[in-house]
Amino acid sequence: MGEWMRWVRCGLLAALVPLLADPAGATVYRCTDASGKVVYQAQACREGDQARAVDSGQATRPARPIRPDEPAIPSRSFRVQTLDGVLLDPDDAAPIAAPDGSQPTPRVGGAASTAGRLAIPSKPRIPVRFHLVSTDGRLLPWSNAGPRDGQRSAGAVAGGTMFRHGAASLALDGHGREAYTLAGNGGTLVWLPKGMDGPRQDSQPPARLPRLSWASGLAWSTKDGLLFIASTGGEGHLYRYDTRNHAWLDARSLKDRHLLSLAFDEASGTLVGLSRGLELVTFSAEGHVKQTRSLKGILVGLGSGKSEMAAADGLSLAAQSGAVAIISVQAASVTHIWTYELASGQAQLTYSASY
Repeated sequence: MGEWMRWVRCGLLAALVPLLADPAGATVYRCTDASGKVVYQAQACREGDQARAVDSGQATRPARPIRPDEPAIPSRSFRVQTLDGVLLDPDDAAPIAAPDGSQPTPRVGGAASTAGRLAIPSKPRIPVRFHLVSTDGRLLPWSNAGPRDGQRSAGAVAGGTMFRHGAASLALDGHGREAYTLAGNGGTLVWLPKGMDGPRQDSQPPARLPRLSWASGLAWSTKDGLLFIASTGGEGHLYRYDTRNHAWLDARSLKDRHLLSLAFDEASGTLVGLSRGLELVTFSAEGHVKQTRSLKGILVGLGSGKSEMAAADGLSLAAQSGAVAIISVQAASVTHIWTYELASGQAQLTYSASY
C-alpha cells in the first residue's frame, strides 16, 4: 500500500504542476531516483537523481505499471482490418475477452459476431457437392471445401445474379445431362434436354400466371420433377414448373423478397432461397415460406455493414443433406464458400481463395 500511495502522490503532483505553473511557461523538472521512480517538480532534482527539464505544458503523469493480476485492456480507438481487407469500426469489433479467458456472447445477427475473427476456412462438417458454370459454358465440379478437380478456374467462373454476371443460373439433373437455365433478362425459361451444348426449347408462363421478369434463381427437385423459379421483377414471384409434363403449375408472391438464388435439398425436401437483404428463406415443396433467417454478421470474411450488403449480389446457393453452401463469386472467381447448417443455424467458412 505504501508504494501505491507514493505513486498516487506522484500522479497528483504531476497533474497539479501545469496548473500552478507560470502561464508564460515555467520549467518543470523530471527527476528519476536510483530506484527508478519518476517525479515531476518545480525545484531542481536532488543530487544523485537523474534530471531532465521539460516544458510545464507537456508534463504528464508517469504510466502506472500493470500489476500481475490485472489484464491488459487494448485501446478501442483503432479500426480493425480483416484478412480480406475490410475495415471495421471499433464498435463492430469483437468484444474483449474476460480476464478468465472466457469469450463474451456475440450479438445475434450483428457485426460483432464475426469481427475480429480470422477468415481461415475449416473442414466442412457436412459435405455439399455441386457444379458451377464457367464463363464459356463448361460445368465446373465443386464442393463446399473447394474445386473437386483442384482447378479454381480463377477469372472464369460465372456467378452472382443473372442480370449482372451472365446466365449463371443453372439447374441440372442428377447426371448433368439435362439442364434448365434462364435467358432474355430472366424472362424466359430454357430447357436443355441434352445438356449445355445441345438443342434448346424456350418457355414462358401462361397468361393466367404473373409475367416472368428478372428471374435469377433456379432449383430442381428431380425426385419430384419440380422446377422452382424465383423472379425479382415487381414484388417477385416463386413459380413451380412440372418438368415431366412441361407445364407451368402456379406462382406465389414473394412479397418483395428479392431472391437472388435458389437451391433444393432432396434429402429434406426443402427449398432454400437467398435474398438481396441477406436473408436465408426456406420453403416447403409446395412453395410456402417455412422460415426466414438473417445471415447478416455471421459470414466470416464477407465484410460488415454496407460492404456486406454490397457483396450479397455475388452469392449463390447449393443444398444437400441439411446443409447449404453459400458461394461468393466476385470478378469471375470464387472467393469464399460458407456452409450453413439448417438444423443448428451455424455458419462455417469452409473455403477461401486466400488459402
